[in-house]
Amino acid sequence: MLSNAAVEGKLDFRADTAHHQGDFRKIVEGVNDTLDSVIGPVKEAMRVADRFAKADFSARVDEKLHVEGDFVLFKESLNNMGFFVQSAIQEIQRISNLYAAGNFAAEFDRSLKIEGDLALLRDALDKIGMNVSEVLNVIVNEMKNLTHQAEMAGTGVEDVSRGAELIAKNADQTKQNAERSEDGINQVLQTMEDLTRTIAEVSTNAERVAGLSIEANDLAKQGIEAAEKAENGMQSITKTSEEVETIFADIKGQMHEIGKIVDLITDIANQTNLLSLNAAIEAARAGEAGKGFAVVAAEVKSLAQRSRQSAEHIADMIGDLQKKSDAASGAMAEAGSAVAEGNAALSETLGIFNTLTSSVGDIMGNMEMVASATEEQAASFEEITASVNEMSLLVRDTAKDAINSSATSEEALAVIDQITTVIGQINAVVGTIGTEMEKFSYRSDS
Repeated sequence: MLSNAAVEGKLDFRADTAHHQGDFRKIVEGVNDTLDSVIGPVKEAMRVADRFAKADFSARVDEKLHVEGDFVLFKESLNNMGFFVQSAIQEIQRISNLYAAGNFAAEFDRSLKIEGDLALLRDALDKIGMNVSEVLNVIVNEMKNLTHQAEMAGTGVEDVSRGAELIAKNADQTKQNAERSEDGINQVLQTMEDLTRTIAEVSTNAERVAGLSIEANDLAKQGIEAAEKAENGMQSITKTSEEVETIFADIKGQMHEIGKIVDLITDIANQTNLLSLNAAIEAARAGEAGKGFAVVAAEVKSLAQRSRQSAEHIADMIGDLQKKSDAASGAMAEAGSAVAEGNAALSETLGIFNTLTSSVGDIMGNMEMVASATEEQAASFEEITASVNEMSLLVRDTAKDAINSSATSEEALAVIDQITTVIGQINAVVGTIGTEMEKFSYRSDS
């Protein structure tokens, strides 16, 4: 019955010694004692194993339990199993807590004697720390690089922003300058039109002067012929005083006409001088484009002065001639006694007519030069006007380009503001990530 109970696992079952006598009773008592010595360690082992099964590896075999022989080895093995598993779990818990706190530089204590599956778990934990550290190193390096790139981008954006602002400012200034230049060009064009009309008038007057000069020259030649005839007929002056008076009347009329021509020449000279002054002023306004025009203006001024001087000289001579003609007329009553004096006066008159012819020739030459100069001025004005018109178109194009450039710069500034905002957001994110990354400890690349 006792053996059947043991086979069935009823370890608490004992034989009743009261039913046995003598040696059988001693045998039964010995079997009971044997079961007690075996069952005690087994139950203790079951208790410890149950604690182990509940993940409580701090359990140990009761030190009060007296065991001997193989049970001592069994006790030590069971206690060692709890100790090593508990140590491994404590180390795993320590590493896990450090990982949870962000310290991935922690490593498993290699002094612990761990084998089998626990060694695989140890290696897996160390590998987790290593892999996470590698990832964190990459993140930190990338964050540093991103920070550097963001700083460079920020600096570049600031430079671009300053450049765009400067472009916009310069574009506005260019537009204003172009508008002012266009106003000035319009004034120049108006002045050029006025000068062109004035030159046309001068050219017309010059042609009139040229025609009158031809007439004056013809009259002067006629005067010379008349004077020569008078000189040849001095012997009959007394007989032909009436004819002489008629001749002097003609001469006075001719001198009166010449006086009108001289007045016209003086007026043209004054207009030409005024034209040259205006032309010089406009040439100065035109700058580099008016240099050639300034030279022509100076030449016209010189011709005008020479024409005026010649006209004044002619006027003086005519005045002198009139005085002498009056004197000759007054002396006609005394022609008989003053033939010699009349002959001298007539000779002087002939010289004056010769001088007058020469002066009229000079005036004609000067008028031809004035006409040529006015033609050159007209051509120069046309070229300058064309250049100014072309400049006006360029100025308008410049103003349009400036407006477009200003608009583009404003758009660029708006984009730059957006980029600056994005860079600021990136820097903020990088700063936040950097702050969070400082909470982690990890193994460096080195």
